[in-house]
Amino acid sequence: MADFHRNLIQGGVYLYPGSYDKPEGKLRMLYEAQPLAFLAHQAGGATWCHHHDLLDVTPTSLHQRTPLFTGHASSISRLRSMIAASAHPVPEPAGVRVLR
Repeated sequence: MADFHRNLIQGGVYLYPGSYDKPEGKLRMLYEAQPLAFLAHQAGGATWCHHHDLLDVTPTSLHQRTPLFTGHASSISRLRSMIAASAHPVPEPAGVRVLR
């Protein structure tokens, strides 16, 4: 939480990525990642997980986990393009439901 607060005040990107052996990440979507995403959006930032805006993803279980990338909108856009251009992008786990 302190890192996220510092990024809101001073700028930057808060990263909590998944990995190849655990692409679903570590943060629990419903009561850790999505509240942070809401705050970031209200502050004019952006949030991203897998291949979607985190607020557009519907949790499928109470303790579902997700990676989290949040920060200034242009920084997140740049990060998304860098990951998409990567030779080894992290795959999206099965069962992710998107609202839009």
